[in-house]
Order: sequence, then C-alpha cells, then structure tokens
Amino acid sequence: MHHQTEVDVYDLLDEDSILQRALQMEREGAERFSLVTSGRGINEGDFPKALAIYRRLARETNLKLCASLGIITVNMARSLTEAGVTMYHHNLETSESYFPQICTTHSYQDRINTIKACQAANLEVCCGGIISLGETMGQRFEMAFTLRDLKVQSVPINILNPIKGTVLENQSVLPALEILQTIAIYRFILPEAKLRFAGGRENALRAGFRLFGGNQCYFGR
Repeated sequence: MHHQTEVDVYDLLDEDSILQRALQMEREGAERFSLVTSGRGINEGDFPKALAIYRRLARETNLKLCASLGIITVNMARSLTEAGVTMYHHNLETSESYFPQICTTHSYQDRINTIKACQAANLEVCCGGIISLGETMGQRFEMAFTLRDLKVQSVPINILNPIKGTVLENQSVLPALEILQTIAIYRFILPEAKLRFAGGRENALRAGFRLFGGNQCYFGR
C-alpha cells in the first residue's frame, strides 16, 4: 500500500482450503495453527468469515488455534475466544520512543490497547518486535521492559530483512554478535518468557545460524 515492492494482494482464503491445510499440518505434527492477515487490522467483512473458519477448525481438528489479525477491540477478542482461539499474536514492533520513525498509520498505544484487549478476553498473547531497524540498544531494552510490564510470556524476536522498495531497503543489518547480545539481555529482562528467534535470522546470522538450526529457536529459562 505504501511502498513499491510488487507484493501480490490476496483475498482471505476460503474455508475449505484453510481446513485442508490445517488437517495437513496436524498430520505432520503441528500443535498450533494460525490465520494471519496483513494491514492495520482485519476488515469488517472478513472478520465474521474468520470467526466461522475458527469455529470449524475447532470442531474438526485438535489444533490449538492462534490469530494474527492486526489491531482489534476487546469485543472482537472475546468473539475470537468464543470461536476457539487461544492465542493472539500482535507485535509492538519496536520501542515507543522509536515507533514514530517506523510507523505513522497508527499509534503505539493502539498496539498496546490490542494486547490488553486480548488479555481481557483471556487470550494468551504472543508479542515481540523487530530489531535492526536503526534503533539504539537502549531502545531495544525499552521494548523489552514494555513487554515485561505487559506480562507477555511469548516473545518473538525478529531481525530486519531489508526489502527493496521500502524506506529501510538500505538499512544495515546488525552484526551477529550484537544480535546475540541483545537476545541475551532480553533473557535477563524477561526471565520467564519464551524467547522465539523468528524472522530474519537466516540472513542476519548467515553461517552462524547453523549453531541454532531448526525452524524456530527457543531460548529457554
């Protein structure tokens, strides 16, 4: 919408296609399954469709259901809970002090309000952000303390993968050692949380990624 990245735009997948994919993932050993949309938040027309899909997934699979639908209200969060969703993913992206340099379509408080809405609806929350956006080390820790104050227990740590056509296409990726230092200090700030080493890890750590392996790395307590 905002950058010339030649990204294709798709409608929400149909119910049968999503169910078949979920059943396939369940056969292959997955424990969780999520619907993910892009943009500020799911539109009014697609939200009832998503609820119907979740109800069917809850009936016809044994998967734990997750959602990542952008900014939502507490009533929407409660509807997701009633439909069988147990976890909501919604990243802070960065610290509050650096957020205006990254996003101008909504406020940092909008993101925090979504997290609190989900918690009020008894949804578990998966919430983290992206490092290597040009923020300082102090701003990374600022985000970690915000996550601690929000009592988030599942924290994905993503690393910027610069995309041609975006404002950050020429942003230098942090050195591997600084990435690992950041994660290590997150462990001290968030001693009880599951730290999930998520997007951008292959590009950022290059050959060093072999030390971690797997599809997603967890930094244990």
